[in-house]
Amino acid sequence: MGKKKLDKKKQTKNKNKENNNNNNENTNNKVDFFLDDADADLVYDSSELESKNNSEQSSKNSDSLSEHGSDLDFNDEDYKSEEEEKKEKEFKMTKNQLKKLISKTRNGNEISITKIIILFSKITNPNSALILDENENILSKKNIISNIIKFCIEELPNIFLLKINKNNKNIEQLIKRYLSILIRYLKTCEETMKEFIINHLNILQNLIFLFKNFIEIFLKKSIEIWAITKIPELRIKIINFIQNLISSKPNFFELTIKIFYINYLQIAKSMNINSFQHIKQLQNDFINILNFDLQKSYITIFTFIRKLCIQLRNTIIDKTLSSIKNIYNWQFVNSLILWGRVIMHYVNDEDIHMLIYPLIQTIVGVIRLNSNENFYLLRIRLVILLNAISRISGIFIPVAMYILPILKSNYFIEKCKNNIINNNKNKDNNNKNNKNDNNNTKINFKNINNRVNIAIMIKIKKEEYKFKQIRKDLLIECCDCLVEFLSINSYRICIEELCNEIIKEIRIALKKIIDKEYREIIKNRLEKIENFIKFNRERLEKNKSMIVLTKIETIKNYENNIKLNNIKNNNKNNNNINDFYKEWENIRHRRQADFEAIKSQKENKFIEIDIDENN
Repeated sequence: MGKKKLDKKKQTKNKNKENNNNNNENTNNKVDFFLDDADADLVYDSSELESKNNSEQSSKNSDSLSEHGSDLDFNDEDYKSEEEEKKEKEFKMTKNQLKKLISKTRNGNEISITKIIILFSKITNPNSALILDENENILSKKNIISNIIKFCIEELPNIFLLKINKNNKNIEQLIKRYLSILIRYLKTCEETMKEFIINHLNILQNLIFLFKNFIEIFLKKSIEIWAITKIPELRIKIINFIQNLISSKPNFFELTIKIFYINYLQIAKSMNINSFQHIKQLQNDFINILNFDLQKSYITIFTFIRKLCIQLRNTIIDKTLSSIKNIYNWQFVNSLILWGRVIMHYVNDEDIHMLIYPLIQTIVGVIRLNSNENFYLLRIRLVILLNAISRISGIFIPVAMYILPILKSNYFIEKCKNNIINNNKNKDNNNKNNKNDNNNTKINFKNINNRVNIAIMIKIKKEEYKFKQIRKDLLIECCDCLVEFLSINSYRICIEELCNEIIKEIRIALKKIIDKEYREIIKNRLEKIENFIKFNRERLEKNKSMIVLTKIETIKNYENNIKLNNIKNNNKNNNNINDFYKEWENIRHRRQADFEAIKSQKENKFIEIDIDENN
């Protein structure tokens, strides 16, 4: 009885093995083009298929494949079994066979297209080994590899399109496999080949747009390259690809904006001399993309500004050092700058114009979050943004209250105790004297240019406040922000009251300042404000008959007329001393000049500073 049971179990096992073999034959005849490295094992071998004649379906498939194999003129040695491939892990092919394969592919032969895709996968896969002319490694011949890759990127997409137009359903799987290989290659290839692929996106996009999954993958990868690359031509190619995608597939617009914003934030984490212009260019591209659909753009802008508001609210509720760092960083500041530029660019749109108010409230909340002296530059940078929004939108934003406390700080009242030495001769002499001086100490600061630049700095350490040049630059920025604020609002009928209040606060701060250089900077700004008050009084007397304070319409007409006159004088380059409206533009040019001056200096420069405690 026991033997019979064992025999029955053996019979059932043998039957299961036969069924599994038959199933494997059927599955091996179908090529799965969705696996990453499956194409390395896909070899159509007529002898291998003939040996598996247990089912009628496998024999039919083997006959059809053998016929196609004779057209390609491949020898039996070129078709290896799976075991031999695992041992050798190599794909042998001669130059003549490669030429025939390419010519057959150009004629639209499906088996040759399949073979060229397998070859393309092996070339782009660093784990596979290819041999040409038996003993020579194809990886040593870069020209042959580059020519095959160029053929697969330049010509193969057009061949696919011709096959699709003939309603060939089997070609879709080949296209999917081809695109998956291309994505894998795009992730691992060199920068030159990435440029080559992106330059041919106009050809590849016809295939990419056929499949939703591949659209998302190529969209993410192309935008990732857009954020990293600093080559303008590449960025333009990617933008054109995305524009074509949005125009043909409008449903991907919101996803595109989100991917743009996420990649922008990754680059906007750090700000330095090299990345400043790059981040600014990314902002310009992002603004242009939003123009395709302003209604959907409004929804996405609103959601992202709301996230900034929620993050700020959580920080205000739980105000700790770690939570404040989540707000006081370049990533958060650059996101505010981006949405500020977006709203200023599309200020005429009714929906987007309404987003100005929550953005202003968020910026003001960031300014008021922490009054630490280390973040005076951050406060000034956000005040500059608020001034720009006020100038374009016409909304009055009282930013003077955030700048005047900086002028009253002790850094401008007390003397600067250190002398910065720039000449090497002075350094050598002072170093000799410092050896005998126990009261003097040396501090080595790395990457300090002893200058303040609002474009790339939001924080000043307490040690850096010892530099007189840093205090001077900070004072100039504060005074310029006040002058910019008054010049933007110079058309308002209440401008004299604003000027008088600011002059009063500046004079209180000026009484405590001892340094002559600081006093000259403040007095220079005071003279401009006082001259403008005289000019404004004369202008009011001339238009006195037009203004009726009890009627709002007359006041609005007066302010609109001044606005128009300011714009005309600005376009004509009228150099009127009392024309206070131009001051914001002069300040902008000064900031740009300071940035270029710092940019010309060498980076990673060690500056040695001697600090004399007695002086």
